[in-house]
Amino acid sequence: MDARQSPTALNPWIWEWNVCAGVACLVSVCLFSAAHARQALFEELGGEPVIRSVIESLVHDIQEDENLMVLFEFTNFEVFSELLYEHLCTVTDGPCEYAGRTMTEVHLGLYITEAEFNHFVDDLQRIMDLHGIPFRTQNRLLARLAPMRDEIIYR
Repeated sequence: MDARQSPTALNPWIWEWNVCAGVACLVSVCLFSAAHARQALFEELGGEPVIRSVIESLVHDIQEDENLMVLFEFTNFEVFSELLYEHLCTVTDGPCEYAGRTMTEVHLGLYITEAEFNHFVDDLQRIMDLHGIPFRTQNRLLARLAPMRDEIIYR
């Protein structure tokens, strides 16, 4: 073998094997990272105990807020709390599956205004602050919920 020739020049299979191994490693890292990121938001929020506690605080605030309570006048808060947990758990890639109706179906006929929607979101953020959820994590959750806005207001 000439000192200037690499081993891959003599055997192209070595080069192909190295490329395949490199691609396989890269794909594995990407898949692991994606799976970890999906689970991470649910865990970053504090998992089931913290999410349920946030919901409990949110329900209490709704019941104390006459502006929001008008929208929840006929709500069974036990069922609402469970479905909201399932929804948040699913949206944050937790170990749940949301079994409720679509956001459009749930909010149909309520004619929720943008101001009412924003008031609810402000309450949610304030409650997440009280539960020690970092601002970055709150923003990640809100970014996942934001696309549902149009399914909720003015329905």
